[in-house]
Amino acid sequence: MRIDPYKWYAWKDGALVFWDDPLECVFKKIGQTFNVDIILKDTDIAHQLYRTTFRQESLDEILCLLRLTAPIRYEYSNRKVDASSL
Repeated sequence: MRIDPYKWYAWKDGALVFWDDPLECVFKKIGQTFNVDIILKDTDIAHQLYRTTFRQESLDEILCLLRLTAPIRYEYSNRKVDASSL
């Protein structure tokens, strides 16, 4: 398994870095970082690729930014986020 040094250093500094990662992987990493379960209900957009870096954004800010790039709707309940396409 190849480890990208940029991603490792970014992780060490608290940043989330995604380079052509599918949305399902992006949600998994965000969920681990913020200790929430993000469930992608529609598989249509699960493989959409993302290239972005989040440094100090909150969970709400990250989800809002992702919503700007994809037709996604979120529903929050305790430590669970249900994500589905519009």
